[in-house]
Order: sequence, then structure tokens, then C-alpha cells
Amino acid sequence: MSSIKAICNVPFPLGLEVIEAKRGVGSFLLIDFVVSRSERGATALRAAFLLWVYLSDWEIYQDDKRVLDCDETDDRLYEDVLNGLVGSKLIDIDVDVADQSSQFMFDNNISIRLESDLDAYENDDDLFMFFDRSKDMVHSYSPQKGVYSELSRSLPED
Repeated sequence: MSSIKAICNVPFPLGLEVIEAKRGVGSFLLIDFVVSRSERGATALRAAFLLWVYLSDWEIYQDDKRVLDCDETDDRLYEDVLNGLVGSKLIDIDVDVADQSSQFMFDNNISIRLESDLDAYENDDDLFMFFDRSKDMVHSYSPQKGVYSELSRSLPED
């Protein structure tokens, strides 16, 4: 795997803090980030970035041990594992073009590994979409298109 910064010109900001992580529709994951704690105020916090784990098979690891995957049906386990991401910081994003996979790594020894599933999805389907709300941009990755950016038309529904 290669760090995303080494293979593309997309300015993925690392060091983002997770403020919410939840299950979306089906096995989709939605993870909200802020740039730093200094963005926090007395009023409600609005996330600056959103990671949408989209059309991919995924697994979450804690200390290199798998703790949750996209086939899990236990809502309580989802909640417990995803709550473990809150407060952690995104430290790297690796992409393996040959393996058609990517991995998001956090500072608390949690990682999320995404893999392409060509039995269920198409080669041009996005494994993840990373929304930058401040610039109305979305940065995505698919095996066919690689990492690419475009204007964001809308955010995913809960």
C-alpha cells in the first residue's frame, strides 16, 4: 500500500478528529471529522469533513484484531466499535491499486480496511467518498478511476 499523498494530488487533510461515527443504510459507514479541537465552541458543532464508506467490503481492526465487518448484524456491536473511533485522529490513508483496497488509520490503533467486491459492485463504483464541506468538494476512490475529486452535489442521507 502507498500513502494517498504519494499517489495523488488530492489534499487529504490528516490529523482530523472523529466527532461521530455511525452506521448508515445497510453496511455504509458515516464518519464525521473536525480539523482541530479549536473549532469546538459553545454552540452545536458542525463537522468539516465526512467520510462515507460506500460500495465496498470493509473490516475494522483494533490493535490488528478484526472487531467488526460489513456483514455484522449486531447493532450493539456496531455502536460499541464505532463509538471507539470518537476522539481519535486520522493519521494516514493508504491505497493499494493492485489489490483494489484502501485503509484508513487512526491514532488509537484502529484501522478501517476497504476492499473492492466485484461480485457485488462494478469496477467504477466508489469504495469511499470523502466530503470537504468547506470547499464543497468530494474526494473518492474506485478501482477504475483511482482517486479523483469533483464538486459535491449532496451529502449522503443517514
